[in-house]
Amino acid sequence: MFFRENKKVSFYYVNRLFILLLGGLILAGSYSALFLYLAFIVLALKIIFSNVSNSICWSIFLISNLKMFNGINISFLVNILMVLPLLMLVIKNFNSKSIGRAISFAFCLFFVEMVHILWNDSINQLPSLFSWAFGFCILFEVLTESNITLNKEDLFDALSLGILFSAIIALLMNVSYSKDIVNNVINGERFVGLSGEPNYFSLYIVVCISCFFNLEIFNLRRCFATILIVLIGFLTASKMEFILIVFLGVNMLFLGFFSIKKVQRKYVLILIGLVLGCCLVFRSQISVFFSNFIRRLGGENAGLNSLTTGRAKLWIYYLKVFFSEPTVFLFGRGFSYNKFLEEPSLKVAHNTYIDFLVSWGIIGTILFICILCYVINQFKKNNVIKVSYTSILPLLIFLATCFSLSCLSADMFSFIILVCVMQFSKNKKERLSYGKSKGFIDYSTNLQCRENY
Repeated sequence: MFFRENKKVSFYYVNRLFILLLGGLILAGSYSALFLYLAFIVLALKIIFSNVSNSICWSIFLISNLKMFNGINISFLVNILMVLPLLMLVIKNFNSKSIGRAISFAFCLFFVEMVHILWNDSINQLPSLFSWAFGFCILFEVLTESNITLNKEDLFDALSLGILFSAIIALLMNVSYSKDIVNNVINGERFVGLSGEPNYFSLYIVVCISCFFNLEIFNLRRCFATILIVLIGFLTASKMEFILIVFLGVNMLFLGFFSIKKVQRKYVLILIGLVLGCCLVFRSQISVFFSNFIRRLGGENAGLNSLTTGRAKLWIYYLKVFFSEPTVFLFGRGFSYNKFLEEPSLKVAHNTYIDFLVSWGIIGTILFICILCYVINQFKKNNVIKVSYTSILPLLIFLATCFSLSCLSADMFSFIILVCVMQFSKNKKERLSYGKSKGFIDYSTNLQCRENY
């Protein structure tokens, strides 16, 4: 069947969607809306008729394309697509204890925020809260269900293709901007793709690049995708993203020359060559970019607040409020706290850790930590865990970006956590190889005897 495929979210798999969206963007008037509706139908059917792992990968693909359907003013279509995998999980694991636990945990977090919505009389935020809670339900179910397997390669392909798709379609939508995109970025315009927010877009990019180093199966396609994503990352003009890309570049050099695995070393060295080639081709633009970047970091008003683009002032303000108001300290003020805590600019904290404190207070934050610890413990029981520098790198990158971004209320939060945590799980090939060396393979089912690890 056209839709019943077990192929992964790959270039071959995405081309039909790309053609539909591209056709809709090229054609004018009502035809563009027609093609966008067709794209929605194709995506929905792909998710429904895919296996559970592939449908979750489609959700990860979509986090970089949240504004995909803005052309027909029905942006919530993306939210529908992102929660469809939960429906598939419930149907296929209906009798599983893990799905009941996942729903219960997600409902607890939903209830915490629902109380704040009623308290703040912000009932219009209810639809986005449902979407957010569904995402966490998917996260909890995947990490606690032993029958769901997500390979690191599948997750990388889904995330990288989502970023590339988002960037290419956005550039095709605005050809005049694309022709002079480097100068536009130099002049202060930040590239967001179809994600809607440049800082979140840069987050997806640095997490994706860090996942590249943890792959077990390398090929030239993934190398080219990674180098393109690095270039797209510079277009977001994010200081945090730039610093992390430089950090990842140093890691790339280290892994390229000192990696134990020859295959990994080969492709990392290819990636280094591609990066150096791009630096030679775009050396004049890179020089101007560096000059502007250094100017943003320094200047007459150089200091912590300047380096953090005004974020330090927000952090100090919200921490003072948190420790000075007992109600906020204990219970918080919900995701829309910035509207009720009298911050003059009405900006959020731009710090996920402070987000937790002022949104849910100490009680809600401790509840979230307890749930997450339980889920991670179940994940460790159900999987063969591999802790290494490359497996922990995506998580470290994500935790670092959380210091400059407010991610708690974002739909993508649970999916990025999922991508980072799954880097610690060994792929099927790795599990079989490890189990065979230890004598723990159950050859009748090709499963690991997990209790022996």
